Amino acid sequence: MSIRMRHTSAHSKNRRSHHALSKPRVVTAEDGAVTLRHRMDPKKGTYRGKTIKEPVAEKVRVKKDHVHDHAEHEHDAEKKEITA
Repeated sequence: MSIRMRHTSAHSKNRRSHHALSKPRVVTAEDGAVTLRHRMDPKKGTYRGKTIKEPVAEKVRVKKDHVHDHAEHEHDAEKKEITA
């Protein structure tokens, strides 16, 4: 069975020339923050020098201690009984 639609390498390369990715266009603010164009600064809540909404407060995560109701040696003893 023959190939019905053949393409030269030039035809394929011309088609693929449009597949290239472009760099994202970014804007550097006065304080040095980099954001996408036409977007509000999420930390300050400003756009083009005007306050649009209140700034977002940063979340502070506290790592909690992992507490068991039983001691480790009891847990190991249960494993030994099951496997034995």
